Amino acid sequence: MAKYLALCFLFFASCQAHDEKANKLPIEKAYVESKTKLTSFVIIPSGGYKSLSIKELDEVDSLLKACIIEFNHLQEEEMEKMAKAYPAIPVRKENYVIDLSTYKKQLVIWTNERGEKHVWVNCFCDDKPYWKERIVEVTDGGNCYFNVKLNLTKRSWYSMDANGVA
Repeated sequence: MAKYLALCFLFFASCQAHDEKANKLPIEKAYVESKTKLTSFVIIPSGGYKSLSIKELDEVDSLLKACIIEFNHLQEEEMEKMAKAYPAIPVRKENYVIDLSTYKKQLVIWTNERGEKHVWVNCFCDDKPYWKERIVEVTDGGNCYFNVKLNLTKRSWYSMDANGVA
């Protein structure tokens, strides 16, 4: 348990107030999506926050999974459009959709001016040797790198951003 909590202390950097999209997960559905615990993650201390409760980690897991389900659905629609528009060019699903189980996750926690708890989740599929110590920053890299902001108080997500390929 100590190792599990220690891994949770290594993830977020900047906090700016942003308007949130209405990507809310109904309360009764939030925990249905979370049958497994959040894996391969670390909390990066920020602004006095160094940990999350097990319930909050489960909420991060639920919201992250729901966000990726929505993202992947939109990406699959985009794949279909690309395949129709450019039939001679092979479209590889792995370049579009995200398999969350293959990603490392860095968590940065903060509270906004309204007292709502937020978590920035930075995800990447490379095994950087320093990933538990400092924020992994990259440009490009395709969907191997993405991040999203979660509002644990409102059970919602916003600012989902997947990297492109140069």
